[in-house]
Amino acid sequence: MSKETLSTLLIFDVIFVIDRFLDLFEGYYNPNGFLEHRVIEVIKTNINFKFFLEIFVSFAPIIFR
Repeated sequence: MSKETLSTLLIFDVIFVIDRFLDLFEGYYNPNGFLEHRVIEVIKTNINFKFFLEIFVSFAPIIFR
């Protein structure tokens, strides 16, 4: 890969990771029907295996080249 292609890929990956990181803070309604206000509970609910897989897929081509 050329340096230009690699830098373009890296910029796209950083934007993608920032988007996924911000998705962790997306609110939800708890079982009582109220909007959850505690940040740690929102993150615990939104974090899953898919989050880590997407981070790996984003940076694996750069790391293992």
